Amino acid sequence: MDYVGKKVLVLGAARSGVAAAKLLHASGAQVIVNDAASQDKLKWDISALQENNIPLIAGGHPLSLLDEKFDLLIKSPGIPPHIPFLQAVRERGIPIISEIELAYHFNKGHMITLTGSNGKTTSTTWLGDMMQRDRPKVILAGNNDIPLSTETLSSDEDTWLVVELSSFQLNDIRDFHSEAAAIINISPAHLDWHGDFAGYYQAKSNLLLNQKATDTAVLNADNQYTLELAKSAKGRVLLFSRQREVEQGAFLRGETIWVRMNGAEFPLIERREMKLGYVHNVENAMAASLMALAVGVKLEHIRGALREFTGLAHRFQVVAKIADRTFINDSKATNPGASEVALTLPGEPIVLIAGGMERHIELTAFAQQITKYCRSVVLIGETKERLAADLRSFGFTAIHIVDTMAQAVPLAYALSEAGDTILLSTGCASWDMYANYDYRGDDFIALVQKLQE
Repeated sequence: MDYVGKKVLVLGAARSGVAAAKLLHASGAQVIVNDAASQDKLKWDISALQENNIPLIAGGHPLSLLDEKFDLLIKSPGIPPHIPFLQAVRERGIPIISEIELAYHFNKGHMITLTGSNGKTTSTTWLGDMMQRDRPKVILAGNNDIPLSTETLSSDEDTWLVVELSSFQLNDIRDFHSEAAAIINISPAHLDWHGDFAGYYQAKSNLLLNQKATDTAVLNADNQYTLELAKSAKGRVLLFSRQREVEQGAFLRGETIWVRMNGAEFPLIERREMKLGYVHNVENAMAASLMALAVGVKLEHIRGALREFTGLAHRFQVVAKIADRTFINDSKATNPGASEVALTLPGEPIVLIAGGMERHIELTAFAQQITKYCRSVVLIGETKERLAADLRSFGFTAIHIVDTMAQAVPLAYALSEAGDTILLSTGCASWDMYANYDYRGDDFIALVQKLQE
């Protein structure tokens, strides 16, 4: 697509919006950036806009801005699709695409992609490790805080882009295509943003929208929603499963991950060999390995990464052991499904810290899981009263409600017994109390460290 002379509005002046504006400016487009926040409250560095003389209109989305008669609008992923300004854009017939769709049109290399409700960052980083052991020019980008727009302009035929994608990013694509794509799992999340589960599911499934017969889709056979997508996939389908053997893909046989592909079957690795051997990470390992195999990564490099990868912060991260209690930071569990999995992992009684931003997601199944695995629960955030009511409906009474993490951590410690796990896995987003889940996890870690003093 030729952007020279095109008038383009970039909606959102956060990291991906600024990256998109720079890419468009370098391509000869006439760019304006607009953000709802006032300029003094913008969270991201906008110096690149000023250095390139890219106009920024901050403090709202005035409809008069559309008098500029834009040819295209690039929507930053955090902006909900149903705001009045975007409705007005659609009424004027202005095309809306995402930042990743824009970046895709500048890519000259290879692109492989991953998404999922849970586990996508771990799987993407793990796959990136495998790829970087195998070939020289591998770049991780996307939902990992490195906008795709910063990487595609300089790509060449030897570049391999390993891209993590969220449902927000996938919502506004048209031509975006990747030769190998994995959907780790799908469970209800971000329903306030998408409107309903159907909208969320459609956004996730968009990852496979433009695949061809020569492409590969890697899908979770144990998840009903991803397995359903196998029926409509246009290319080769590789499944992974912890629960059964699959015809093409990866599966768990005893304590060993096996691969069955192209008429061959072989053991990949034993769980005990992996530093990340918890059950949920077995799924991430299988997804990353199948993606690597699909694009020709050598087995020795896949196995090396499987053995040596140590995981990421805020994802079931063991923080400390104090008085025979294990403290685990799982702040990245920002939806109930992620926390439901986390509760099954420790194997010891749990004192759980849960609750967070109210996004009107069903919490009943999460509450039921808590009753099975937890000695006590300490509730925080906007959902604390609703989650408490759900717990009481199952006859669970070991409920403690507090206002801050500073209250929650020492209380959880006091409620625990030797051999217990004290787990931060809230099942909710963090934005009612923190800027993001990183800050929430960091606060938990700092408070645990205080207990050691």
